[in-house]
Amino acid sequence: MTKNINFMDTHYQDDLRNSIALTAARLIVEEGFDYERAKNKALKLLKLDTRQSFNLLPSNEEIELEVTTYLDTFYGDTHPALIENLRIIALNWLDKLNQFNPYLVGPVLTGTATEHNDISIICDSHQSKELGFYLIDLKIDYEVTENLNYTTRMPTERYSFMWPLENTHNTQTGEHTKTSIGIHISIVSPEDSRNLWKRNQRANAKQLTALIKTT
Repeated sequence: MTKNINFMDTHYQDDLRNSIALTAARLIVEEGFDYERAKNKALKLLKLDTRQSFNLLPSNEEIELEVTTYLDTFYGDTHPALIENLRIIALNWLDKLNQFNPYLVGPVLTGTATEHNDISIICDSHQSKELGFYLIDLKIDYEVTENLNYTTRMPTERYSFMWPLENTHNTQTGEHTKTSIGIHISIVSPEDSRNLWKRNQRANAKQLTALIKTT
């Protein structure tokens, strides 16, 4: 049975909001849920009424803070090595894609990535066809999917492929594994780039290099 919430009890609301954020963070780290799925699953696990609890849902930023805390608490001895490895791979690809004005975005940049996450790169460019030909020249076996452009609502292309990920730490077992990671490269117009990602939410090769050196 789902719980009915007393919306007049501020402390109770805060406790529920924190519980939702904590549960969602665990689902993101341990099971690879995205943020929206994690929120909805957290409501079910806590037996909360979805409609009544809508205003109590924590923001993605709040959940990201809990993800960081969760990783520091339970995987503090292995997670930094994983993040460094992912960032180095991302940096190599930013260098390869230099002509397309690339930026790293997402969990690998924020440091909240696990083995469930992929590397996400946006190219502040209009050279979608050129990128495809360039990847072919690199002998990359990629797939193309379409996403809606944030501003124009027109389809934009995303190039996805797997890349070897060696000698990385598994955040669940602490063991070294040899596997692959997905890399997604999206062509984003300069206008969309400014609208979708603030300066601290994206990093070019120079900024990522500095981040790797300081962490």
